[in-house]
Amino acid sequence: MTKTAWLFPGQGSQHPEMMADLLTTYPPAKERCEQAAAILGWSVPDCCAGRIGNLDQTLYTQPSLFVLESLLVDALKERGAKADFVAGHSLGEYAALYAAEVFDFETGLKLVQRRAELMDAAGGGQDGGLDRV
Repeated sequence: MTKTAWLFPGQGSQHPEMMADLLTTYPPAKERCEQAAAILGWSVPDCCAGRIGNLDQTLYTQPSLFVLESLLVDALKERGAKADFVAGHSLGEYAALYAAEVFDFETGLKLVQRRAELMDAAGGGQDGGLDRV
């Protein structure tokens, strides 16, 4: 019996072109990014393209990764893929919870946004385990 696991990386896996293909090949990505912009107050695609913010700053990295990973989850599910197990490293835990349908996109993004704000305010801007506090 084959089992499938989806694993989600944390902060540090981001790179400037991580959204490029998805935005052009997955139609729901544009609407999801607009929804994210309404919550965040800034555009994930613009951040990834270097037009706003700094993708390597926690405040921008974490929400951007969550948006990307949630879109990948949705695209896989639309294609009939199913995970028997999900897991995530640090920030990736939120994408795993989204994949497991523990919360919806909006709730997940708001949690990740707050997490990023707290970690950014703590200094250093790196994923140092504040989520364990």
